[in-house]
Amino acid sequence: MKIGSATKGEALRTLCTPEAPRVSAHYFVSEDGRIVQLVPENVRAWHAGPSAWAGCDPAPMSEERGLLPADEGVAVASLQTDRKRYGYGICVTGKYDVATEQVVQAFQRHFRPVRVDGIADPSTLGALQRLLASLDS
Repeated sequence: MKIGSATKGEALRTLCTPEAPRVSAHYFVSEDGRIVQLVPENVRAWHAGPSAWAGCDPAPMSEERGLLPADEGVAVASLQTDRKRYGYGICVTGKYDVATEQVVQAFQRHFRPVRVDGIADPSTLGALQRLLASLDS
């Protein structure tokens, strides 16, 4: 969930205040990529209500390998660049490090909660490409 141009403190206050508006989230991803759990997984988070992400449906699940933690190279740098372009606070290093894995997990929790494993598989990569394409149009 993105809260307009709110500062980190304003956004956290909004998400943690039990009064109206009734908005919350399980996780908060700061601009530097740090992840803070706000609501336990076994408790309902109110989020912002029903939404659609520019008609973007996740790609079908796939057993193809994708990119894994500890991978390195141009494909990982591209993954990091795309996540950064979409708004995640991530450094482009070309190394699938812990920060990259956490950003991929945050993306999966939001856009593909069926399997949150930190692996940038074809489903995860395809969902991001469709979201980026919708930003360009």
